[in-house]
Amino acid sequence: MNITKNSVITAVLLLFAASAHASDFTGFFSAMYLMLVVGISSAINIGLIITYYMSGKYNDIAFAKRHAAIAVAIPIIGILLALSDHRTEQDLIYMLGFNLLAAVIALSPLFIRKSQLKNSGNNGVIMLYSSAGLGLASIFLLAPLNIAAILAGHMAVAKNEGTLRKSSIAVLLLCYGFLFYWLFFLATAFIY
Repeated sequence: MNITKNSVITAVLLLFAASAHASDFTGFFSAMYLMLVVGISSAINIGLIITYYMSGKYNDIAFAKRHAAIAVAIPIIGILLALSDHRTEQDLIYMLGFNLLAAVIALSPLFIRKSQLKNSGNNGVIMLYSSAGLGLASIFLLAPLNIAAILAGHMAVAKNEGTLRKSSIAVLLLCYGFLFYWLFFLATAFIY
């Protein structure tokens, strides 16, 4: 009987001791910001960079600077969060490294501007292909790329005529369908 009583007391004390160490959330916010906000915004930004590059929007240096300035704000906030909220030096290096990688991706419109494609007659076809490619990549790799696919699809619809316009509309409708499918399952994951 004495062994049972000691076992119960030991188990209760271990439960109380375990909860004291389980509530340390140091570094959690900056890690979640890196994974969710910086990761998803970088995926969307990669798709937007491809779309704007193919459409010739980077011919305007003001547009390229504005796009880079808006996109680099998110990794800069991530760097500041990492500097203020981290557990160990390894966590800090990990978070700084990935935020810096996202910042380099965000600044890439300024680097690729010099190799910009010239506007040509087949620009609508290029936008159709980039919309379809980004749509497929969003289905198989990263769902946020679908937002850039929708943007490329709208540019393709505006620049194509005839059968190519109908194809552009079909690709655009498929991209919207996948976006609503993704948002529905994302919403149900948080509701239930």
